[in-house]
Amino acid sequence: MKKELTKKAMDLTSELLRDFHRMNSNTVFDLCDENVTWIGAQKEQFII
Repeated sequence: MKKELTKKAMDLTSELLRDFHRMNSNTVFDLCDENVTWIGAQKEQFII
């Protein structure tokens, strides 16, 4: 079981890093929970 979880974590990490390098954010959005609040780096992008 631990080996399976480790392999899954490694595979997902590889996929995320590859897509990040390709500037494809869909992988992150597809894997995130619906209840995640996205916050930008600039003042006007914060949700209060």
